[in-house]
Amino acid sequence: MKDILPEVDAWRAAGSQVALATVVKVEGSAPRPVGATMAVSSAGDLAGSVSGGCVETAVFEEAQEVLRTGLPARQVAARVRCRGIELQRGERKLLRMGH
Repeated sequence: MKDILPEVDAWRAAGSQVALATVVKVEGSAPRPVGATMAVSSAGDLAGSVSGGCVETAVFEEAQEVLRTGLPARQVAARVRCRGIELQRGERKLLRMGH
């Protein structure tokens, strides 16, 4: 998290809103450990990483929706197809986000 703070501070100073996604639990193997954080600005900037591949793209898109609507992610209806696995809101597999 500390590694992305300078970018987050710069985005906020420029007037952008910021959403954060953090890995809070890992089951089995995962490319990033618990605590890995990704920040997304309302201008479309990205810093950090929570996974990679299609999961990271889905997190970015969800962050943009949270920033656009102002609603917590749990209130944004979303389904994500990734590697043939469907993740649906409310399932523990999907990362929680906030801003």
